[in-house]
Amino acid sequence: MNFKRPRHMKRALLITLSACFTLLVSTSWLQADDKKKEDENQLKAYRAGTILPMEGPAIKGGVLLVKDGKIENILKAGEKLPDGVKAEDMGKDSVILPSFINPYTQVNLLGSNVKGSRSGVTRGYVSASTRDGSKYKAFDQIQSTAKIFNQLAQHGYGTLAVIPSYRYILSGRAAIIDTIETKDKKEMALSEDAFLAMQYTVGRTAKSSLEAQFKKALETAKKIREERANKNKKPAAKPTKPEAKKPPTPPKPSPRPPIPSPRPPSPVPIPGRTVSSKPPTKPTSSSKKPKPTVATPLSQVFLGERKAVVIITVPAAIDHFVKLVKTLPEKFKFTLVTAPILEEDQVERIASLKDHLEGVVLEPYISRISDTTIYINTARYFAKHGVNVSLIPMSDDARGHKDIFYFLANMVKSGMDSETVLKSVTVNPAKMLGIEKKRGSLAKGRDANFVIFDKDPLSGMAEVKKSFSRGKIVFPVPEKKDEEEK
Repeated sequence: MNFKRPRHMKRALLITLSACFTLLVSTSWLQADDKKKEDENQLKAYRAGTILPMEGPAIKGGVLLVKDGKIENILKAGEKLPDGVKAEDMGKDSVILPSFINPYTQVNLLGSNVKGSRSGVTRGYVSASTRDGSKYKAFDQIQSTAKIFNQLAQHGYGTLAVIPSYRYILSGRAAIIDTIETKDKKEMALSEDAFLAMQYTVGRTAKSSLEAQFKKALETAKKIREERANKNKKPAAKPTKPEAKKPPTPPKPSPRPPIPSPRPPSPVPIPGRTVSSKPPTKPTSSSKKPKPTVATPLSQVFLGERKAVVIITVPAAIDHFVKLVKTLPEKFKFTLVTAPILEEDQVERIASLKDHLEGVVLEPYISRISDTTIYINTARYFAKHGVNVSLIPMSDDARGHKDIFYFLANMVKSGMDSETVLKSVTVNPAKMLGIEKKRGSLAKGRDANFVIFDKDPLSGMAEVKKSFSRGKIVFPVPEKKDEEEK
């Protein structure tokens, strides 16, 4: 008898059962994944005590509708919900507003050894080298799997603008990302190549270096404009001459057979010289077209194709930079990142650059003049002169993003209205980054990036109940809900 046959049959049966089990598990997993995606794309509703769209009045008892990662609509109190939709009640004291935006951070960058601080702000050091650091991209330094991103989402932050850690005058290009922890860095990217980060300090070397960078960029921008104008310029139409009347053609004579032409004699070979049988070629008059001028990141700023952020922390350097900008032959649009304590007269000089200045970025710090009861609130000074203010955490770590609520509440107590303060972490930084059509406010068609607080976020005691990124909940995360911050 052949005992091997039953053994082979048993092995084949086991392989078949294993394949069927694998197919069943994979099918179930795919069905669960499809069901999860279908649930995420369904219309969802969230009812809150107050909805703050940030562009328009507050809505008491409103309902926020979300579908496919976008805001579907905002219903006022008493308006009927769509059929089959049940609103999740977040509580009578709850507040829904857009997720916060940090327009200037270096949180968790590869190669950055300064924990909880920002390059150029805490150290105040900027290399005066003429090296063009604009080729560096912050996106290459980001660690997308870091836990810090979920921690920032827990504190209400949904969007970050990360700048490179290099300290050249042209430091590099920023990246705009979502605060989600992911293995695929592309998933968190809103823009891998955003604004140009620049740093400036006082000193003759820094001034001459910046002037050289500006001169070179202005020349490049001028060449590009001329090339584009010549390309779009239509050639002038040639004047048409009136057609002359042709005389009548005489009758054609009868054709004659062609006379064969004599064959040219073959060239006589000369010793030591090669005779070519090919006829000489005529020189071509066509010349190669010149290559188009390549735009640099700084020249793109002058062309209006890229935003710029200038980081200046030394008050004396601010005055130097203001004078330099006023002498430029073209407009230089920029956002200023500066120290949180400036005198009101210096704020007034900065605000005079209304044709150039798109906004300022500050830490929400209030100082008191020694031996007096006079407080200095730089953010309030800028708001008074009509300059858009964006406020960032006092330290560039998870604790700083959590504690900012206390400082924002303190800004309200010092004389700023609550709407201006909340806009400084939502609408204003979105405008600064050029993403105001997607982020920074709640409106139909915008990204569903919003946060739900249990009470007024400026009360000093509010906590985040839920945080959403493009319609998906990112906080609380069930498996990481009870983890403590390190």
